[in-house]
Amino acid sequence: ARVVPAPVDDRFYSPAPRERRGLLVVSALAPYKRVDDAIAASARLGLPLIVAGFGPEERRLRDLAGPNVTFAGSPSDEELRELYRSAELVLMPGEEDFGIVPLEAQACATPVVALGKGGALETVVDGATGVLYPSPGPEPLAKAIGRARSTRFDGARLVANAARFSEEAFRTRFLDAARADLAAAEPHEIDPAFYGGGVSVALAEVLERDLELESDAIALEWSEFSGALASRKLPAFSLSWIADYPDPANFLDALSLA
Repeated sequence: ARVVPAPVDDRFYSPAPRERRGLLVVSALAPYKRVDDAIAASARLGLPLIVAGFGPEERRLRDLAGPNVTFAGSPSDEELRELYRSAELVLMPGEEDFGIVPLEAQACATPVVALGKGGALETVVDGATGVLYPSPGPEPLAKAIGRARSTRFDGARLVANAARFSEEAFRTRFLDAARADLAAAEPHEIDPAFYGGGVSVALAEVLERDLELESDAIALEWSEFSGALASRKLPAFSLSWIADYPDPANFLDALSLA
């Protein structure tokens, strides 16, 4: 499968002059997120920690937390942006398939300390935009936080790294993947004439049925794909070029083209 990572809105998440203090975790409060590692590590280091998120682990985590920990619940987008901008470091102690939080943080010029597994290997550049540590647990995390706090990070480098996953980059990667799969596609059982409205209606129908998107919520570029659809050469997946969807990250974490 070919995977196109979800984009970060680096026009919204952006740097601003703020006094930076303490640590931040933005996460669902679930066991695999390992937020308890962040709580324990911050206590060992005597650093303030803000936890933004909710979930089934909240009561247990509150019981574990000392006076240095603040639970911020579910902040608005604007409030979350302020949390990123004012944090010294953002922590991601659990393994994620991809994870948008490190990119939102870096877009705000905030370094990330993350478990060096899964998506963090793609989104965090060790020593340049944050620190990756090899194994889970409070002690390795505390050591990584110490390393990060002694490193001088370049805010412009952080922002540039996040920009590799911008919405514009997402569109480019998506089109490249779609073109490649179109070129290799076998004839597929879709006949635009069946729909009576031509190619546009046929492709919109595929999108609505297979991706469960509302037709009026997306803008499509037909010119490049209409010939393939008209000749019934459409890949077995639903092919769409999402031009101006208001927030692609909200409806997919990653788009797999099989």
